Amino acid sequence: KGATVRDQMSADGALGAITITLPEYTIETAKGDASVFQITGRTSFNGVWAVVLQIGAVRMLCVNGQVFIDNFSMYKAKHTISMSTEHAQRKLAAALNSYQHEAERWKHWTQNSITNREAFNVFAVAAKCKFVLGNPQLSVTELLKEPEVYRNRALQYMWNQYTTDEQKSLGSTHWAAYNAMTHWSTHAPAGKKTAEANILAIKARREESIRSTVKACLAA
Repeated sequence: KGATVRDQMSADGALGAITITLPEYTIETAKGDASVFQITGRTSFNGVWAVVLQIGAVRMLCVNGQVFIDNFSMYKAKHTISMSTEHAQRKLAAALNSYQHEAERWKHWTQNSITNREAFNVFAVAAKCKFVLGNPQLSVTELLKEPEVYRNRALQYMWNQYTTDEQKSLGSTHWAAYNAMTHWSTHAPAGKKTAEANILAIKARREESIRSTVKACLAA
């Protein structure tokens, strides 16, 4: 009941994505902080993307797309005769169990504390800023003065989002750091105006970056 469908297409029509939001399946991570189950899919007409179906959620407070760390119910197939929609259906049948598992992880993160330097390291990994990890002796204040850091727009975006919004409302926690990253993947513009037409592909790459970063840096 109440399901909504949103579709997107790249400017040249080569990439397409669809998001189905299912409000019947809503989980409260903390009081007043609810996440709604989503199924997303993407495909391409130029061979850049395979057919991908995966599950996720949207955090209603900020409309961030929440990246599932373990893609239990992800289906991926090339555009060939071997592609099986029946197999995709079987994978998605287990989706709600995966959703419950991820929600427990999110609740756990609300209780996991993190220092500013640790959070900065997390964002540096997502933003692929090797300078931060290569200079553990420097404080965040010192790092922000370095060209390799202040020129990295993704890192700057996540850090600003964390310190001005997420940290204030969610505390210095893994949950706050995660939401700073998902805000970046969902809402940040392309790094260059000329790349804005390719924002669908950019967001997909950001989500993969978040997934690998969380596996490496945050609690399981």
